[in-house]
Amino acid sequence: APDDAIAVVACHEHAPARSVTRGELRARVARTARALQTMGVGAGSRVAGLTAHDDDTLVVALAAIGLGATWTACGPELAAEGALARLRV
Repeated sequence: APDDAIAVVACHEHAPARSVTRGELRARVARTARALQTMGVGAGSRVAGLTAHDDDTLVVALAAIGLGATWTACGPELAAEGALARLRV
């Protein structure tokens, strides 16, 4: 599919839907992967986020997975104790 084809449509409760093209998604994932690498993330790493369910979270997940890391997340609606319990190793 061409770079200008829509890859993701992000729908938010308090904002208009936003389309992300394949080219935009690919570029955002590459930038994020480079940033994660500078933080030492690589194969075998574990990356976790307390994140909204949106296109930014998708980008981080794809970047982490692309580096060979394991990705997990929980939503910000969880209380701190619930998030810690879910993410604790």
